Amino acid sequence: MSAKPWKRRCFALFLMLFGFFFGSHWKNAPLCLGGRLFQFLGLPAWSNGTEGTHYPGLIGLLFFFGGMILFANTTKKRWRTYLLFLLLILLLQLFSAFCT
Repeated sequence: MSAKPWKRRCFALFLMLFGFFFGSHWKNAPLCLGGRLFQFLGLPAWSNGTEGTHYPGLIGLLFFFGGMILFANTTKKRWRTYLLFLLLILLLQLFSAFCT
């Protein structure tokens, strides 16, 4: 571990936020940011027209979990950090289910 892990942690938080915004839909928006990028590039965002596998969502998850792993690897108690992230994800899911 380097002497200044805050740079890696900031980058990890950036990756997690980027992954979240890249793959998530907003309430009134027809496409997510990743979907709009795919549309701009002429690529399909879904595997079967408007349903199936959502490619930007998968890419967003890869960025999010990559950032989570990078952040946890900069801490001394990695498993506690993983558990805190998973608990945070579950709480956000519950919160979003009650807000809709």
